[in-house]
Amino acid sequence: MELRPDLLLRAAAKAMTDVVLPALDTDNKLAQEQGQLVLASLNFVVQRIPQLYRFDCDELARSVEFAAKLGKIAATAGAAAEFAQPVALTMANGTELLARARANPAEIEAANRDLREKIGALVAALCAEASAELLSQVGRAVTENAAEQLLRDRSWVAPQGWEPGGAGLVDLDELLAEHRPG
Repeated sequence: MELRPDLLLRAAAKAMTDVVLPALDTDNKLAQEQGQLVLASLNFVVQRIPQLYRFDCDELARSVEFAAKLGKIAATAGAAAEFAQPVALTMANGTELLARARANPAEIEAANRDLREKIGALVAALCAEASAELLSQVGRAVTENAAEQLLRDRSWVAPQGWEPGGAGLVDLDELLAEHRPG
């Protein structure tokens, strides 16, 4: 039995193609459609598995940069200070994980979740201070970060065909090249 997920998924896709789909009633359009959807999903996952770790490292590296930018903004704010410290500690952990050549992918994923949560609390605290200049700085930083993540998310799912013709998407490998692990 093969334990590698990519090979298991390839075997499942082959079984769908060679056995399951041909056995479906051709008059059952819903079953045909769902079978094709399952096959496309399996093929999509097989295609993206090799990039998942780099995708997570890229997100963590950009989140660390984003947290540093927000930290500079927070240094000029009063009430957000209590939120800035946990972000700084989590940011240091993320930086250390990225520096380790053999960081466990699950650690990267957990660090991403933790940093997202801490950044959310810092942004909320900064917004609660409500000065126009502070809101503007935070808004720009959040918008820039969201645009970068959205570009990667759209490129990640491009093979699913949601955007016919690619609609100006940048190749995922090109986007992830900036934050290679190790």
